[in-house]
Amino acid sequence: MAMSVREARQRFLRWSQIAMVVVLVLAVPVGVAAYREHQGARARVAWLEHLPFTFGAFDDRQCDQAAAREHVIIARLGMTGATLYRTKAVFPAFEPGGPTLDEVDAEMPPWPAREEVRAAIGGNVRFGCYRSDERLVELLTLAQPVPEGGALYIVTGAHLRRWRAPLAALGGLEGGLALFWLLNAALLRWRLGER
Repeated sequence: MAMSVREARQRFLRWSQIAMVVVLVLAVPVGVAAYREHQGARARVAWLEHLPFTFGAFDDRQCDQAAAREHVIIARLGMTGATLYRTKAVFPAFEPGGPTLDEVDAEMPPWPAREEVRAAIGGNVRFGCYRSDERLVELLTLAQPVPEGGALYIVTGAHLRRWRAPLAALGGLEGGLALFWLLNAALLRWRLGER
């Protein structure tokens, strides 16, 4: 059964509209998840920025209490970045049973080699962010200079959300829809070119 040019165009437009609606509907949860991730990251940075004002940086007992309460590692570093004091290991993001912050931190560069530590020793406050995709943990660090020289270093962690794999699948689906749309357009042009 032969299809007229007008019918072919209408069919193409109908399928194009359906494909675009599907792509837009699937893009909404991706946008919401990305926005929530961004807002969570901003809240963690604000919390970490305020944290040094909640304990005495040179009182070991207060540092231990704050580290246990807030699930962070607190350390005092010397002028070369060497560790002068460090609190005990804690679990990231209130989730016992997983890797400790020390285990995840050990996979990252040593503290004296980190950019934020070098900046703090030079007199600047700096944040750092490290990801361990294998363990699904993100480390957020704050290095702050201290008047006596050296730095106060705080390490905290959060488990990464597992929405990245479904997001990749969703991206593949959207790519497949776009490919279908392009192939449909090429097929329509070829069919119209035959007549």
